Amino acid sequence: PNSVNFLMKQAHLFAITGQDQRALETLDRIERISPYDLELHIIRGNIFNTTGQFSAALECFKKALPLVELKDELYFSMAITYQNMLNYPKAIEYFKLAITQNPGYELAMEELSACFGITGKLAEGVGYYQDMINNDPYSYPAWYNLGDLLCRQGNFEESLHAFDYCILIKEDFAPAYLDQAHVLAMLGHFEDAINKYKQT
Repeated sequence: PNSVNFLMKQAHLFAITGQDQRALETLDRIERISPYDLELHIIRGNIFNTTGQFSAALECFKKALPLVELKDELYFSMAITYQNMLNYPKAIEYFKLAITQNPGYELAMEELSACFGITGKLAEGVGYYQDMINNDPYSYPAWYNLGDLLCRQGNFEESLHAFDYCILIKEDFAPAYLDQAHVLAMLGHFEDAINKYKQT
């Protein structure tokens, strides 16, 4: 009955089936047995996040930080929480921390790009991804997000070039083809756009 492994699986099952209260009660029980369990804080933080208790979620993620060496997932969770709170400057800060820990973190790059767009910090975003490319020219997610932000700025030709580089590095990256098709259509290059949609 006091197996932390079993109780953790039970708490996780309660959490993913929407039985939040039962999950939290099980997590409280785990905490009495093993207060420094990393998963305990993460599951609890995720429950608080989905139920709109954002400050409590952040506290849980902060408690988990010292318990793990690679912190990219925790930073990402914290960034999503700040996004939910509409605190985009903090979300940007934590998405950047997640990417610093894991430079290939596609989803964090995509969410960061969205935050730059929402806050109107397009030039800052373009600079960020250009710096990233200077450090790692073969980062296809960096090229893709650079293309996305250049497109939002109205720099369509530069945007197409960025998507081209993304595709050169990763031929099967469908979002780059799709966005390139949208840009070509906006520029009136309909035949080229049709070909890109087909490739997508």
